[in-house]
Amino acid sequence: HYFQPILHQSIRINFPFDPGYITRDILYVQGLLNKTDTLHLFVNHWPSRRRGVEQTAPLRIQAAKVLRRFIDSLSRVYPKPKIIVMGDFNDEPSDRSITLLNDLTPGELYNPFNSPPLSPSLLRREGEALLRREGELRREGARG
Repeated sequence: HYFQPILHQSIRINFPFDPGYITRDILYVQGLLNKTDTLHLFVNHWPSRRRGVEQTAPLRIQAAKVLRRFIDSLSRVYPKPKIIVMGDFNDEPSDRSITLLNDLTPGELYNPFNSPPLSPSLLRREGEALLRREGELRREGARG
């Protein structure tokens, strides 16, 4: 299995309530997974809580709104898009910035922090499969 990037875009986060504030952009990457499935990746690093949780919450909420607009636009173009949102959100799963993403149609977003944990047997099987694949790749590399 592999991922082939097709395009990437830097998504600027503007803060109308604080025009001088600058934060990291959201990285959007669209690509093909196994040459057939289109996958959309959003890599985030939202504003920190350094100036206080309550004082900085609006910054992270704005970042979530920008991200949500992009996710919604993908949903209008692609039927059932495959989307992965990852990064350092500097918020808890119950904070407003994250719940803005959680209120998508059920099944559209899987949040591992709001979902039941995976069973130990499933994790063991997945881990064993990953280790087998890693060993195969090392052997292939040694031959190549």
